[in-house]
Amino acid sequence: MRDRDRSYVIDLSTPTALAYVNGAIVRDPRAFAVFVARGPKMLSTARATEGCLQAKAGMTGPREFVMISYWRDHEALRRFYTTPLHVRLMRLVFDHPGWFTLWNETYRIPESVRYFNAVNGYGLSQAPRTESDAEFVQRTGVDPYPR
Repeated sequence: MRDRDRSYVIDLSTPTALAYVNGAIVRDPRAFAVFVARGPKMLSTARATEGCLQAKAGMTGPREFVMISYWRDHEALRRFYTTPLHVRLMRLVFDHPGWFTLWNETYRIPESVRYFNAVNGYGLSQAPRTESDAEFVQRTGVDPYPR
């Protein structure tokens, strides 16, 4: 049985962070080489940017990359946009429009959150509180231990 003191929730009544989801589908082998070469540096640049709470990246398909990052506010996300590495990547995208399909989405407040064993993502923007199984069932209507 899991340690019930390691289930966390946060207050969603007031926005405390931004979630930024961006991805690329590469349409040219040269674009794939660029993402493989620059992807780790882009991730470390995001993480090093003041106001970044967390950033994670990965491949989601043979030609698809996704990065999910969480930011203290719009100004912090803007700092990332203006880093030299991001500016160079965007210049490459505009210079070679057929190489990539890019997308991004920014979210302000999640509909719901729950973290087991460690708070991640949006939850890093505030102090979490533990939630009992009974509180979870009352809040969501889902019983993780049906009888």
